[in-house]
Order: sequence, then C-alpha cells, then structure tokens
Amino acid sequence: MKNFLLCLAVIIAWSAAADAKDNAPIHRIKITTTHSITQKVEVIEHALGRIEDPTGTTISAEVPARIRQVMVDVGQQVHKGDTLAQLDSTDMYLAVKAAKAKFASAKAQAKNQHAVVKRYATLAQDKFISTTMLEQAQTQAIALKKSVQASQAQLKQAQHNARRTRILAPYDGTVQQRMVAAGDYIGVGKPMFKLVSQAALQVVLSIPETRSRHIHVGTPVRLHLPQDTKITITSIHELSPAIVSRSNALEVRMQLAPQQGWYAGGTVIADLIVASHPQAVLVPEESVVLRPQGDVVYVVDDDHVRAVDVHTGVRKNNWVEITQGLQAGQVIAQIGAAFLSDGALITVTQP
Repeated sequence: MKNFLLCLAVIIAWSAAADAKDNAPIHRIKITTTHSITQKVEVIEHALGRIEDPTGTTISAEVPARIRQVMVDVGQQVHKGDTLAQLDSTDMYLAVKAAKAKFASAKAQAKNQHAVVKRYATLAQDKFISTTMLEQAQTQAIALKKSVQASQAQLKQAQHNARRTRILAPYDGTVQQRMVAAGDYIGVGKPMFKLVSQAALQVVLSIPETRSRHIHVGTPVRLHLPQDTKITITSIHELSPAIVSRSNALEVRMQLAPQQGWYAGGTVIADLIVASHPQAVLVPEESVVLRPQGDVVYVVDDDHVRAVDVHTGVRKNNWVEITQGLQAGQVIAQIGAAFLSDGALITVTQP
C-alpha cells in the first residue's frame, strides 16, 4: 500500500510538471525591422596631397658680377620682361668694346688679303709670280675669313653676356623669394629670385603601392582644402612611371586652373573614386551580424526570421553594401539582430 501511494505521488508530480510546461509562455525576441534599399555607392580611396606650381622658377645668375640694384621684393607682382635686378655691367661692356675692335681688325685684314689674292691672281696669270705665292695668299685669305667668323662670334657672346646683366622676369608672376641684395657679388648659377605664376596649379598625390592597382589616368577625384569644404572636381592626368622607392607609393598628378585660396606648397585632401555601383543593395550596419560561417542578415518571415549568408562591400555612413545574398526591398531585422538565430521567433517593436 505504501508503495502504491508513492507511485501515485510520482505520477501526480509528473502530470503537474507537464501541465506547467504546456502553459509556459513562448520566448520571443524583440526586434525592429527595416528594408534593404538600392542606392548609388562609390568605392573611394582617400589620400593626402600637396599643391605645386608647375611653372615655379628659380632665377639664377648667368654671369659673375656685383649686384648694383634690386628692383623687386617678396610678394611683388611682375610681368614678363620686367627687370628684377641690375648687375654691374662695366666688365661686360669693356668685353664688348674689345670684341668689336678685334672683329673690325679681323675684317680689315681679311679685306686686305682678299685684295692681295686678286692682285696675285692677275700676276700669276701673266707669269710674274709663281702659283705657289698665289696659293699661299689664298690660304691666308681663308684663315683670315675664319678669324672674322670667330671674332664675330666672340662679339655676339660678349653682347649676350652684357644683356645678361639685366635679370628679367621670364613670365607674369609673383616674387615668392628674394635671395640677394644690392652689393652682393654673385657667381654663375647663384639663385637670386623664386618666381611663381599661379597661372596653373598641380596637385600631387601619393597612393600606397598596395592600393595603386585601381588607379589610372582619368580616375575622377574630389579635392578640398583641410580648412574648406568646397569641393573641386577633376581627374588624374598623369601617373609616375615607377613606384617612388623612398615611400613605396605611386605619385599621381592633376592639373587645375587657379583656385581662390589655393597656394603652392599647401595641403589638399583627395577622394579618388575608383569604382561606382549605381544599383547597390544597402542595409544598416546593425543588420549585418558576424557568425562563425561569416556575415549574416536575418530576413523576417511572419513571426520568425531566416538567416541569410551575405557578402559585403563598401561600408559608409552606418550602411553596408551587400554584394551577394540579398535583394532590395526585403524586410530584415535591425535593432536586436545580434541576438537572433536561424528560425528564432520574434516580436516586432517600434524603434
């Protein structure tokens, strides 16, 4: 009897536990939902560049002399042909006078020798002198003619050097740097002025070697200054023929018209648009969950979710591009997606 009562108690306890299990509430995970959308996506490489003046010129002395006068200073605008400095030209003009005198003497000697040749030719024809004397006179005339040509070249060189004592602006521009003063003695090649025209600007970007394979001539680029949000749109005009060894980077160049506030030597921020996906499928970052098999998005089917394996692309502004596994317009889990599993029951709430 005692055993019977014990068995009856066990049966009653199992029955109560089964009833409690049947009456237990079903666990549902609360989430918010959203839709996958279609939008244009750009694949962008960011780079930092520098602004250069492709016409920037360092003007150097071409003859040795003492500086007599400097006509310009830093920041001054000049026009092509303006005199920037005047060198002492005394030695140069003395050289010109000496070259003129030598040229005149050589011409006179050549003229006299030409007359001698004509007279010797007549005498040789009448057998009054030997043909050897005529040939010697002719040889001397040729030598004097060469001497005239040499002295004429020396005169032109002296005149050219005299003109070099005036340091002229090669183009319209602005004096960026003055490196000499009146009274300085300068030698050939001594830098005197640095001139910039800003008629055109050049932007140089350094692209890391590992990211350079998608860069080519014509790649669109958006530029702006660090302190300015105004965008300038251009494209790559030139690629360096080799990787720069000191930085392991590929240098690319863009030509620009003058821009207000853009100065040679400044820094510029660049966005290179290496690809454009006009119909990309996008989902919020919260909807993409990393699982052992990879990235997963949970698609909502009535009161439960279905795990979908996806491949991702560009991530930008809290959105993720889905390159494979999902179509636009599908209802997906957003907030709370990280707590889901395949087939989980859900309750959709308002965000």
